[in-house]
Amino acid sequence: MTTARVLSSKERAKKELELVKIEENLMASLHTSSERKQYFFKAASETEEFGRKASQDTLVLDQQQRQLVSNL
Repeated sequence: MTTARVLSSKERAKKELELVKIEENLMASLHTSSERKQYFFKAASETEEFGRKASQDTLVLDQQQRQLVSNL
């Protein structure tokens, strides 16, 4: 099991700013709406798969919660 470190508000703000800059650069590199649509579809699919795997690996979620995640 992986442990997570809690970020201070200053660290969190810095990370959020980094993510905004990454997103801005990414959007600038996707020139057509087709490229943007493809990127967001891929990101949604990866997020869904991550959620599915996490729900299977997490004992904290009960069966009903796992079913809700997999239905997403």
